[in-house]
Amino acid sequence: MNITGKTSVYGIIGNPVSHSLSPVLHNFVYKEFNIDAVYVPFPFEIKQSKDKKLIKSLMIHFNILGLSVTIPYKFFAYQIADEKDKLSQLTKASNTLIKKNDKIMSFNTDGKGALDSLYQKTEIKNKNILILGYGGSASAIAGAILLYDKPSNLIFTGRNRTKAKKLIKELNKNIKHNVNIFFKEIEEMQNKKDLNINEIDIIINTTPVGMKGYKDQILPLPEEYILKKHIIMDIIYNPLETDLIKIAKRKKATYIEGYWMLLYQAIYQMELFLNIKINDVLIKKLKNLLLKHLK
Repeated sequence: MNITGKTSVYGIIGNPVSHSLSPVLHNFVYKEFNIDAVYVPFPFEIKQSKDKKLIKSLMIHFNILGLSVTIPYKFFAYQIADEKDKLSQLTKASNTLIKKNDKIMSFNTDGKGALDSLYQKTEIKNKNILILGYGGSASAIAGAILLYDKPSNLIFTGRNRTKAKKLIKELNKNIKHNVNIFFKEIEEMQNKKDLNINEIDIIINTTPVGMKGYKDQILPLPEEYILKKHIIMDIIYNPLETDLIKIAKRKKATYIEGYWMLLYQAIYQMELFLNIKINDVLIKKLKNLLLKHLK
């Protein structure tokens, strides 16, 4: 890689970022397209409020053209942007920042990455979708589903009813078309009086349960709730095959591993950064590269 004063700079910012595979994927694409650019990790720790402004200054004054934003900075990435896309506005979080004419534009590609992962295996229109969790990933995925498609019902479940209902209230306030969005306790999912697990079409795990090293390794959903008719998506990509995915395979349910969302959200970022289109041949190469580094 020949880096000069004319080389465009992109990167990822977060705390930590040393484990990120984004540099591998993005730099591979620059090479494929013969683009004079480099993508680097920027480990960054906010110690006081004024530090947040440094990100904007960094992009404008050091001419960093684009940043991927990972935990824990997606919410403030949204706050510092001058212009925001629809999904960022809905979720109040952004994972992509782009410098344009000394202004910062923010995007949320997490939700669209999840959508593309789902579209590989299923339609979403008129489906009943159960989302496990209510954090930033749940918000991005639910927001994208509601902005770009029309399920029949969107049900959230998890341990904190208050947080889940706060997210539901925000979604209901901002989504205009007619979708039922509500919370249901996991234990209630076998209740025949209301929408139950037998009527669910798609189950999406957005919780960290199942992640390598996570202290609580119980299943995010009881095994008996997972049926052959279900489409199971787990956004966790380390390990590649979570316990939830293993059960889905054993039950002969359709399943979608977490690396697909990781891949597609990165592809959307590349297209935004470079104003290019990533074709199916390159997507396959990126998938193989990602799996090589995850195994």
